[in-house]
Amino acid sequence: MGMRSTLPHRPEAGSPLRATRLFLFRRDPARQYCLTKDHAGRNLPNFVAAGDWVFVRVVEVVRGEVQPAFDTEAAVAGVLEDGYALIASPYHAE
Repeated sequence: MGMRSTLPHRPEAGSPLRATRLFLFRRDPARQYCLTKDHAGRNLPNFVAAGDWVFVRVVEVVRGEVQPAFDTEAAVAGVLEDGYALIASPYHAE
């Protein structure tokens, strides 16, 4: 979905698509997801009675990569502008 694990993938030198390293968090029971550049998630929105954010994994979001139901440009722009981006599920199964 435009996000890749940091372990198996590294952008090639000179590649036009650059990856931005972000941290994926999830909040249950609402099944909300958020991307941030803050590894501790200290800047994530905190709504009353919505539950705590839990770290899921480090991801590399590749700007310009076309993925169904995931706008990489909007996600990275949101993180750069607001510090975080609320997103739909990054997984096909959910």
